[in-house]
Amino acid sequence: AARSAYLDRVESICRAIEPFLDEHGVFWDPATGYETQFSVPYTAFAMGLLVREGRTEPWLRWGTLCMDRATAAFAQGGAAVPDGAGARFVAPLAAALDLYAGHVEPAALLR
Repeated sequence: AARSAYLDRVESICRAIEPFLDEHGVFWDPATGYETQFSVPYTAFAMGLLVREGRTEPWLRWGTLCMDRATAAFAQGGAAVPDGAGARFVAPLAAALDLYAGHVEPAALLR
């Protein structure tokens, strides 16, 4: 029961974020109207956790978009991520890779 309650909370957070994601996995801060890159890897992780636990819709689609966005930014180097947030990408992205395994094409995990 505790596990399910935890996942319900994670899903409610993802549902709150979902309206502010665009078709490229960009999270737009509703208060400022600016892209909030540092939150995208954590969003990808949270959505990946839901996917791994069988809650795939709509989190597989949104989560992979966020993973693609975050890994593309990270691949450009830390300086490409505003506010020095690039260093904060490593842990959630590394952990999220395993969460998407078996749910996306293996080549997607190697990008």
